[in-house]
Amino acid sequence: MIQLESTLKKRLFELKTYPIDILLVEDNELMRGTIPDAFKAIFPEASVKCLENFADDKFEIAVTDSKPQVVLLDGNLDKWPPHPLYGTFGPNLIPFIKETSPETIIISISLHSANNDLALERGAHLGIRKDKLTELIGAF
Repeated sequence: MIQLESTLKKRLFELKTYPIDILLVEDNELMRGTIPDAFKAIFPEASVKCLENFADDKFEIAVTDSKPQVVLLDGNLDKWPPHPLYGTFGPNLIPFIKETSPETIIISISLHSANNDLALERGAHLGIRKDKLTELIGAF
């Protein structure tokens, strides 16, 4: 079972009380269809925007313009052409998110624990395996 650090748990519980913006950075089309539903179970009033590629500075614009309360970040974005600055490794995006939107909660979601570990080292608030998302819902 997933144990959330108390400060993070408090912040996430506070977000449940009003509409929030969630940005999903995920290269797998199937996961872009299922992950938002899982998070809507936790945050029923949430608006979930799914980034579909890195074209035309979409990532930078999505973070800068909306300053989402939560970013769900895939650990490996190798189905997309590489971002000119960050490549295809999700944790490489974390410094930009933290600099642009410091209050954003960053949740790394990956099938590979090593990607989540690196995301945590780079400043993500939580790293969770994609096959354990239901446990995150259960933590609430």
